[in-house]
Amino acid sequence: MGRLIQNAIYSNKVDGLTAHTHDCYEIIYVKKGKLKVDISGESYVANAPCIIFISRLESHSLTVLSEEYERTYVCISPMVASEYIRSYTLLSVLSSRHPLFHHVLSVKKVQSKIEEIFSNILVEFDKPKEYSNEFQSSLLLQLLILIKRTAPEMFMSENERSAGAIFKIQCKLEEECANKISLEDLAQEYHMSSSHLSHLFKRVTGYSIMQYLLYCRLALARRLLRDTDKSISQIAECTGFTDQSNFSRYFKRENGCTPMEYRSNEQI
Repeated sequence: MGRLIQNAIYSNKVDGLTAHTHDCYEIIYVKKGKLKVDISGESYVANAPCIIFISRLESHSLTVLSEEYERTYVCISPMVASEYIRSYTLLSVLSSRHPLFHHVLSVKKVQSKIEEIFSNILVEFDKPKEYSNEFQSSLLLQLLILIKRTAPEMFMSENERSAGAIFKIQCKLEEECANKISLEDLAQEYHMSSSHLSHLFKRVTGYSIMQYLLYCRLALARRLLRDTDKSISQIAECTGFTDQSNFSRYFKRENGCTPMEYRSNEQI
């Protein structure tokens, strides 16, 4: 199954980060300092103490605006998280982007509790013991419940049945994005009409199904460009695009550079 917490790092370095993505859910707890955060076309100024939520599909960059800066970064496996946390409503803050969602949340009123949870996550990640995933899932669950009580508007308002169906479809699109997937096939699989599924998915996630599928394919393409020596045409084929030209056109539109330029920049 793998580890629930794939990475957990504390840092007080003031160096920023250029635009990048992770194949995980990302939570950043900013304990001290001030940041400029750009996430998939949206810009925020994040003042500590705050938490920043980034999905596995969102490209993001960070610029530190203060001399003093402390943050803890936690990377969470989407598939393992769904095995241990059964509330899809709670998981929605990590994956869905409905109209009231905000990537940056002030946690000043509950900072001491937030601090304790992240400290325990760091300790368990550095020195995992027996039932580590279970222990980490309890910490993550505490964190999500605390945030839900503090800012309920950050989470989807659908019932658990609808939320669960959409979450499962998101996971299917993320894991099987290289395959041919249609709205009609998904609607049949999840026993909904195409129009109802389309409307529900958009309301919950903030994306249309085809837009989400495209972003999944581009996220996979970025990982293959960064981590493999596959050619551009090979990557186009194994990420579900009809041809290299089509792939390059969508990639440049969404990333601001060609696939080859992206690979060159990542290798610097």
